[in-house]
Amino acid sequence: QERMKVSVVVAVLVVLAAVGVYVVVLRGGGGESRPRSRLPTDYLQTNATNAVATPTSLHNHTRTFVPKRVLSISHNVHVAVGYGLANSILIEGENGVIIVDTMESHEAAIAVRDAFEPILSKKPVVAFIYTHNHPDHVHGASVFLSKGQQADVYAHASTVNIIDQRMSVTNMITFKRGMRQFGVYVEPNDFVNSGIGPYLSFDHQSQSKILRPTKSFEGKEMEVEIEGVKLVLLHAPGETADQIVVWLPENRVLMAADNFYTSFPNIYAIRGTPHRDAMFWAQSIDIMRNLKPAYLVPSHTLPLEGEELIYAALTDYRDAIQFVHDQTVQHMNLGRYPDEIVELVQLPARLLNSPYLQQFYGTVEWSVRSVFAGYLGWFSGKAVDLNPSPPKERAANLIELGGGQEAVLQKADNAAAKGNYQWALELVEAILTLDAEVPKAVAIKHTCLRGLAGRMTSANGRNYYLTEAREMEGLQLVVSAEQRRSTIHVSPIGSLLRAMTLLLDAKAGAEANTKACFSFTTSNQYFCVHVRSGIAELTSDTVARQQPWKSANIQVAMQDHVFREVLSRERNAAMAYMNGDIVISKGTSMQL
Repeated sequence: QERMKVSVVVAVLVVLAAVGVYVVVLRGGGGESRPRSRLPTDYLQTNATNAVATPTSLHNHTRTFVPKRVLSISHNVHVAVGYGLANSILIEGENGVIIVDTMESHEAAIAVRDAFEPILSKKPVVAFIYTHNHPDHVHGASVFLSKGQQADVYAHASTVNIIDQRMSVTNMITFKRGMRQFGVYVEPNDFVNSGIGPYLSFDHQSQSKILRPTKSFEGKEMEVEIEGVKLVLLHAPGETADQIVVWLPENRVLMAADNFYTSFPNIYAIRGTPHRDAMFWAQSIDIMRNLKPAYLVPSHTLPLEGEELIYAALTDYRDAIQFVHDQTVQHMNLGRYPDEIVELVQLPARLLNSPYLQQFYGTVEWSVRSVFAGYLGWFSGKAVDLNPSPPKERAANLIELGGGQEAVLQKADNAAAKGNYQWALELVEAILTLDAEVPKAVAIKHTCLRGLAGRMTSANGRNYYLTEAREMEGLQLVVSAEQRRSTIHVSPIGSLLRAMTLLLDAKAGAEANTKACFSFTTSNQYFCVHVRSGIAELTSDTVARQQPWKSANIQVAMQDHVFREVLSRERNAAMAYMNGDIVISKGTSMQL
């Protein structure tokens, strides 16, 4: 009986950990169960299927990626465009090839591998280069290797830590917001593109085939020669802090990663990302343009050819970034607030009309807000914003001011009918904050989301509006067991335990003072979790082997694969304990 009590506790712990590391995916249709739509039936019958308008410029931008094709750059560089959100680049060496960026999924990588087959059938992949940590660049690597084949994976030293952090700390919310940004589940007749690619090739059936980096560097650059090809990997922080660009000096080809693409740069991503330093980005482009490349191969959109054209394009790009930065800072120092500054910062005509700076992906407005927050944080500087009213209190006051719920609904309906979708949305959000099921408010919100989407030149904004509208129609969040399993099996043990600490019930743990230590015998790693004062402190490896281990209330040992299999629900925790695969060497169920 005592053994069973302990096993139940272990089961609870590992299930909690599993919840923290799953990959959340959006599903719709395809036989999946869906909750009822929040929209009134009569509204659905008359409005929900109306087509959403599309700005002509965004529609025409799709030609950048369609049709999908492989373009040959110089004599030994080939780039696959249009097979997913990102490009994948193949560099031919004497007896093998190097793949720069590997797509967002198993499925996207297969399509690229097949497109590269005329070369891969003669020369195997001997190395990969990850230009940065974003999923659309790293999740297809192993597809390019035959069974049992190995290859080095080059990346910046910080890349692997950023990948692990995303998987363990913020994956639940950033994945949801990412699906909205890229429009994975937007209805086909409403979907246009994903701004820097035709679409994100990742859904609830997709698999990750990531390989962890094996070779990295921390300084400004790393020179390597692979199969007779001389490469210089340059650290060039921009869209991400770990960004590297790849320079082939012998044929003057520069692979720009995500520091340049045919759209205004995404200085802020609405899916949510760490702060992107605008001036670091501009300075990195200075490094790139001073190389005077004859060919520029970005990891999104089409390559450019010609030294003068490339230099001019990069100059405009870095100037636009610096302009937004400098003007934001100038207004910021004059005491202006973000909402004021976004109306004041407008690109000069030369930059506004550049074909490389149309706002199909990032926007000037979002960039202004990001620069402000990067320097001054969340507080606008207005006293009224220092301690705002709680959402429900504010909503109730606004509705009272507007003459009551029915009066506010009528005002919102009138505003939406006139095309003033933003104001109508703000009005109904007040009503829905107090009661999320008011039918007319729900219908008006849906109309506003689709109306706003139709005006967005940025694919990111369009897709976000349309996906949220689909969620109102019944699109739901579910857990993909296969994606959860694959994520667990490639994540470090420490990342999995870190995810577990973030799921602590703070109220239940407020008065606790319990320390559980884990020994993972395969990798010879030790970790301790100390629950106290509503937090769970994770102590890792070297430190955990010393005093924390000795003072633990409970000590647990198991092989690494047992832990992973329990987390991914391939193995029952209680049975693993009964079979001796999970060993509790110290502690009692009462202490636990």
